[in-house]
Amino acid sequence: MALRIYDTRSRMKKNFIPLVEGKVSIYVCGITPYSPSHLGHARQAISFDIITRWFRKLGFQVTYITNFTDIDDKIINKINVGSSLKIQGTLIESIGKGQSFGIKIIDIEILGESDPDKYPIQPKKHSFEFLREQAHLRIRTSTFSAVMRIRSKLAFGVHQFFNEINYWRRILHSA
Repeated sequence: MALRIYDTRSRMKKNFIPLVEGKVSIYVCGITPYSPSHLGHARQAISFDIITRWFRKLGFQVTYITNFTDIDDKIINKINVGSSLKIQGTLIESIGKGQSFGIKIIDIEILGESDPDKYPIQPKKHSFEFLREQAHLRIRTSTFSAVMRIRSKLAFGVHQFFNEINYWRRILHSA
């Protein structure tokens, strides 16, 4: 007896025929998390877990991917550069290029929001007046970084000079 699956496009049950013999790929749009996880979020995971197990029982090699990009705009707007997030999930090998690992997210919790207008981290020009008020951002600018590098070189040169003439020994032994 063949495996029959409901085809939503034709609105009929059809015999399942894999595109590649012996292999099944399942891509599922995941839940849309509006708030912290609840029991309703498990429905999709349990349903496709049962389907995946059934295909494996029938002898298919199954690739199962869940997409969680359908996150509500309210949550996306709260996540900015500098936000503190708690992400629970499983570390997996990435199927995309440019990265070795990805994370299969189970839950996202925003621990701390960051307002980019009040705490700008992105590389952009800031006036010296703004930097006087936001001292913690000074070192992130190229001007202050250059000044700090010059200061570091000068301090190193002074320390090196005094070490070469054994200045510290002279001071200690003359006391």
